[in-house]
Amino acid sequence: MKVQSIAQWEIPDHLNGQRLQDALPELAKLYIPSRKGCKKAIERGRVQLNERQGYTGDWVRTGDRIVLMPSELNNPQAFVCPKPPIAFMDEDLMVVWKKAGLFTSGNHPQTLRSQLAQHFPAPNHPQALAQAEPIHRLDFPTSGFIIFARTQGAVQKLGQALEERRIEKSYWTVIHGLPAELLDIRMPLAGQHAHTRASRLAKGTIPTQGDGALLEITLETGRTHQIRKHLHAMGHGVVGDEIYQRSAGRYHGHGLFLCASGLTFQHPIHQTILTFKADLPKKFKRMQWIRSAMADVAPTPLY
Repeated sequence: MKVQSIAQWEIPDHLNGQRLQDALPELAKLYIPSRKGCKKAIERGRVQLNERQGYTGDWVRTGDRIVLMPSELNNPQAFVCPKPPIAFMDEDLMVVWKKAGLFTSGNHPQTLRSQLAQHFPAPNHPQALAQAEPIHRLDFPTSGFIIFARTQGAVQKLGQALEERRIEKSYWTVIHGLPAELLDIRMPLAGQHAHTRASRLAKGTIPTQGDGALLEITLETGRTHQIRKHLHAMGHGVVGDEIYQRSAGRYHGHGLFLCASGLTFQHPIHQTILTFKADLPKKFKRMQWIRSAMADVAPTPLY
């Protein structure tokens, strides 16, 4: 029987030239919580490097393929997915927090959708779905709130609300440079109308990178990579972006500074208004000027 991997990655540019035991902690932080644990996983043969067993002293290069296998190779089902934070749940829907570095759904060894399926069985409802289904998605490196439908009726009504732009989403991002206090970006993407609005919440210095700003973003349209593409085109790329990089280089080691921080919509069945506001992500808080600007944010409690 073929054993299914838990997760797999390609080595990014900033980990090029490191030893496997030094690169793995950043890649596998959602699965192995410590550097010591990563070293043990390698020593126990759970880590493959380019289709062969990896060793702690192996040097990795950009594009190398890393695969993490279950801890019990004779029982791949022994691995338990992490339990995702839930902001709201009833028999019709869930509002779930997606961590950065996790796919929403799709053909991947582990996704937010598969985590929910493992920890939250289908509700006792005549229209219950076998698995909760995402109404919208976030990119792999982006954290934030996602709505999952649990019944067929909720899928249909939430899908219609999304199409009619009745689900309001806001984002926090840290960018390079100092933009105007208000930005109104209207620039087609892939031949389609795209419209982004942004307000500057704070400005300061990004370590080793110069001037930066914290923005709150609202989208009038929802194109692929819209925020990242629009800000990059304006000369204010998102900090940590591996795809739309500025010529001066990237701020390494902390991932993408983009978070789907706010969500407001009408419950598809009960018609009540649901509103969620995230706490500031920890990596944002590393910069004192951002902490000061956002000290009074009242986050949605997650359980």
